[in-house]
Amino acid sequence: MASSNSSPGAAPRRRRLWLLLPLAAAVALVVLAAGGGPPAAPSPPRRVVRARRPPRSDAGAAGAAGAADASAAAAFRALGALPAAPPPAWAARKTETVDFLRSENHRVRVYTHDFAGVPPVQHTFWRWLAKNPSWEEATLRIMRHYLRDVRPLAGAVLVDFGAWIGPTVLFGALFADEVLALEPDPFAFEAAVANIALNPELARRIWLFNECIAERAGNVSMVGRGESSSRVAGLVGEPETDDATPVVPTFVARCRTLPEFLDAARVGAERIALIKMDVEGAEAALLPSLAPWLEGLPRRPPIWLSLHRAHYARGEADLRALLAAAAPHYRYAYSETLERVDLTGDTGWCYGFCSVLLADEPLTLSSI
Repeated sequence: MASSNSSPGAAPRRRRLWLLLPLAAAVALVVLAAGGGPPAAPSPPRRVVRARRPPRSDAGAAGAAGAADASAAAAFRALGALPAAPPPAWAARKTETVDFLRSENHRVRVYTHDFAGVPPVQHTFWRWLAKNPSWEEATLRIMRHYLRDVRPLAGAVLVDFGAWIGPTVLFGALFADEVLALEPDPFAFEAAVANIALNPELARRIWLFNECIAERAGNVSMVGRGESSSRVAGLVGEPETDDATPVVPTFVARCRTLPEFLDAARVGAERIALIKMDVEGAEAALLPSLAPWLEGLPRRPPIWLSLHRAHYARGEADLRALLAAAAPHYRYAYSETLERVDLTGDTGWCYGFCSVLLADEPLTLSSI
């Protein structure tokens, strides 16, 4: 019998396997069709790209800077903000109405007695003004001319330093878009605050600062008790008084330069219709110090300047030097009588006290 390595049941098993092959192939086709199949090779790791914050645009930076400037200007102007009502100590005092330049259109409300000085002195400037409406007539007409008739296109701003108890401040506010006023004397300042508060329709346009403008920033010793002649200590002459009392208090005032003050208030020179400067002799040093600022301006604002030669240490020599310092910056100058004068010539038009207009353009006298 020939030998064999196949078992008796091997042949039937092979036949069953051959029969299962078609079934396995069919199942494989179904799986592939359904998306199955061998696992795919792993994909490379995905790179995550974080979006960068876009750089701040110039417009955005300018906007942020503008907001910061506006905030700084608001904080500064808050120093000059006026109360909604007169100070309580003034509430019971008598008030009256006064007319500037004999006109009902130039009417304001004020306290009859200006303030109590040291020692207490009742001043009656407003009552005197009611009987003498021609007080500082040239000053008021010049102010009205520049604030009402030849206003800058950018807006009419009056800068007034020494504001005293408020007459020129109130008059200027009748025409100006804004009035920036400074008065360092604490007694006069208190009276100015009270008088302005009596005129709420004007007060909205006024910022009053208990400071001064000087040739350099810092604290300055001053003398006075509220009179119109309070001044820097150490100048020639004594402040005017209304009695024989020799006591003249000394106080310390914070001073800024004019460019520093305007920058803090965010007021450009193009908006200034007029600068009224009445600083009781300090103009001898102040006006020459403005030369660099004036030199850099495309338009120089007119200045109505009070001159107090009685307070100048060298008298006539200081007056001539002061006027000569202004000559390179202003083509026209006019005296109180509105006659043109030569800043480098004879000073006979100015006696112990006078005013002069410094302007870049000639006056149209018919409108004043």
